[in-house]
Amino acid sequence: MILRKRVSVSARSRVEGIGVTSRAAQRGDTMRLGILGPLLVVGDNGGEIRVAAPRQRTLLAALLVHANRMVPVDELVEIVWDSEPPAAASRTLRSYVMRLRLVVGSRVASRILTRETGYLCQVHEDELDALRFEALCREGDEALRSRAWHQASDSLARALALWRGSPLADIAAPILHRECAHRLEQARLRALEQRAEADLHISLRS
Repeated sequence: MILRKRVSVSARSRVEGIGVTSRAAQRGDTMRLGILGPLLVVGDNGGEIRVAAPRQRTLLAALLVHANRMVPVDELVEIVWDSEPPAAASRTLRSYVMRLRLVVGSRVASRILTRETGYLCQVHEDELDALRFEALCREGDEALRSRAWHQASDSLARALALWRGSPLADIAAPILHRECAHRLEQARLRALEQRAEADLHISLRS
């Protein structure tokens, strides 16, 4: 079984040596990626890009779930083919990566990196909705502990606004759904409960 460690996306964001906060806004970049709902790819010119091939969608989703961490080829093979890979699956996976890079545009493609034993997708906190969600939830949690109710409510509201539906909604990958979607849904429920707590304190003081 793969994906055994339920480590948050953001906790892995420094594994490959990049920071979690980019200067995208200062550069005018428009790249955005999302897994909190159907797979979202906003590419070079701000237009949404549809990755039509189901297995290429699954491949990209797997890299985003493990953002900034090298995912071994055998792990990707297991996810993409749901533990039933064809012969020469590793070679086929390389072909999928090449095609995916062509589909997503130069900016996103430049973030999909080849390593000796796998692949990784480098993203900053403000480029992937799951990373941003987790960062805002941490802000909200810290504000709750400090009894800063308005700040907590605001951070958690912004976190919840990132959701566009069920996580990985258009990804046919049972392994990812079992190990990632459930964790994200639990984090969303916790954020809803924490925001309700903050809003209750605000109403009691108004």
